[in-house]
Amino acid sequence: MIYDDTADFIAALPPMQALIGLDLGEKTIGVAVSDSFQSVATPLETVRRKKFGLDAARLAEIIAERRIGGLVLGLPRNMDGSEGPRCQSLSPATSTGSPRCPSPIGTSGCQPWPPNAHC
Repeated sequence: MIYDDTADFIAALPPMQALIGLDLGEKTIGVAVSDSFQSVATPLETVRRKKFGLDAARLAEIIAERRIGGLVLGLPRNMDGSEGPRCQSLSPATSTGSPRCPSPIGTSGCQPWPPNAHC
């Protein structure tokens, strides 16, 4: 399930499992993974985009290998918080959950993450 509200997303996360952060670009997908305390994330790899199925398979491998408990999708928002053209082009991909991914999915565009942080 996809959560736009940070508090709802956090409530849905399983305890003591890492998060994966995805930056979905046109040619690459940036991947970062948090520690199990969900306090710090570090870059893991850059996936060169090929076909959706191949990209999804690689991400599924990472999720399984790292025991990921939730995903955070970076959405490129305008400075005023509105959705820009790139964000809108990602909306169809993020508007429904994926049957391949049973983990909670949160979105982040310069909204405070964690909730008490400031952009």
